[in-house]
Amino acid sequence: MRIRGTGVRLAGLAAGLAGLAPAALAGSGAAATAVASSTATWHVVASTKTAFLSALAAPSRTDVWALGTGIVTGRPEEGFPFGLHWNGRSWTRASFPRAISKTGIGCAGATAPNDIWAFAGTSSGGSSAAAAGALRLVNGRWKLVKAFPAGIVTGCLVVSPTQVWVFGDAHVAPGVGLWHLHGTTWTRIPSLRYALATASAIGPDDIWAEGEDSFAFPVVARWNGRSWIGNTALTRALPRPSSSLEVGFDGITAISDRNVWLRVVVAKFSGANRSDSLLVLHWNGRSWQKVSSSNPGYFLPGAVRDGRGGWWSVIPADSFGHLPSGVWHQVSGHWVKVPVKIAACPAALPYLLSNATGSATMLGLQACPAKSATAYNVLAYGPLR
Repeated sequence: MRIRGTGVRLAGLAAGLAGLAPAALAGSGAAATAVASSTATWHVVASTKTAFLSALAAPSRTDVWALGTGIVTGRPEEGFPFGLHWNGRSWTRASFPRAISKTGIGCAGATAPNDIWAFAGTSSGGSSAAAAGALRLVNGRWKLVKAFPAGIVTGCLVVSPTQVWVFGDAHVAPGVGLWHLHGTTWTRIPSLRYALATASAIGPDDIWAEGEDSFAFPVVARWNGRSWIGNTALTRALPRPSSSLEVGFDGITAISDRNVWLRVVVAKFSGANRSDSLLVLHWNGRSWQKVSSSNPGYFLPGAVRDGRGGWWSVIPADSFGHLPSGVWHQVSGHWVKVPVKIAACPAALPYLLSNATGSATMLGLQACPAKSATAYNVLAYGPLR
């Protein structure tokens, strides 16, 4: 499972909603409500008002983890690890090692019920991360298997039990850096001229990642099994940043070394006004080519496989309604827009999607701001039994 193209979106969402955070949950009960619906619509299966949810791991539809950062009332600079677990019957609250008690979970992934990972290292209220590390679920308990220097985790890639990547490219505070588990040994990858934030794997020795250089200019690099190699052709396909123009990534999907899809957000500023546009690029093995919204690959950057040969994708809304925002599902080669109509949150799109391995059930995370509290929902499309 891979978590891709979400670092900037999640960080912005957390910062924007921080002021709406409610009091911490009293007692030790789970802040969640199960919904036993199996209809083919997006529906709420769990919800919390005491934590910002930022990660999903679902090795099956009866084994789902929704993880994030707990909210401390009146102290936005503090946080703690938070998790909800679905076992096929009910949701329960997770517990975590004391060593990461002052930071949250930034990313998670799983390849099987006995290979579930979570990665601690989040920023609360724009502060630095208090701790960071890799956790693995062992006999139903989260165990810290590798402590990293304190920093923010922006992405992770769980390829197998012995092949794991952790990415930490952050703006608000130092990132955790780039870490690789190969076999039983964790190694920090040093001396890169850029920082990587998220990635998409073709195979264990063929991974494409997005990030930025020291000038905050977007970078794409490929892991060939021995080293990371920057894709120098990308510069020619992107507009140059300036005082009135910013360029950032919002998703990468690598299907083969001649079939890579990248979504770029171009932000233009005029005084206090900002307007965003999307630029979707396709790598054909020789060059990056811009594609239009009518191209079937337009929705592929950052997309998640649906477990049945298709894809799910989310394009966030812009403030002007110019982008083809929404949740999209590719079925038989055609993209269909799927409505997300949650009674208390009719217009909010999920900000993260994940497939429940071995099924067609999809999961998503959604934020519903309100005057008194912000609800963070776990959504499902399909049954969780």
